[in-house]
Amino acid sequence: MNRKIKCLIFASFFAIGCGGGGGGSGSAAKFAGTWLEDLQITQNDCRSEVPADAGPLDVVVNQDGDKIVLDSNSGSTYEGFVTSETSFLVSRSERLNCVNSQSGATLPNSFTNVIRSREYTDVSGDSAVVTLTLELSNCSGNTIVDTSCTRVFSGIAERHE
Repeated sequence: MNRKIKCLIFASFFAIGCGGGGGGSGSAAKFAGTWLEDLQITQNDCRSEVPADAGPLDVVVNQDGDKIVLDSNSGSTYEGFVTSETSFLVSRSERLNCVNSQSGATLPNSFTNVIRSREYTDVSGDSAVVTLTLELSNCSGNTIVDTSCTRVFSGIAERHE
């Protein structure tokens, strides 16, 4: 439930246009760099499929004070902030077509809202624990897909640049 609350806070944060660039506090960019994530699925109560943007995956983390922007090599951009001396949380929301998990077919006129959040914790030197959470909601139009569900991927990341 705690992770769901964080996702909702992020969705509200970005909906009012408060994400992204701008001046920072000038603190050291402790989390900046290129990280290689290696994530495996640890929870899946979804019957529908959504591209995970999970590992192994190179991501570039840029930091300006407490603001974080994470770009994945899949083309996704996440925005967020530093949450402690050893952690940060970024997220993005998007609207996608629903996909039938049994046939792989895109369901016409059926969309899902997806909130993706990436949390880096226990950052120590060039390693971190990473959790990617996908919250899907409002997928409708077929009894094979979910109205809401969660997929969680967990693993590690190593900074290599």
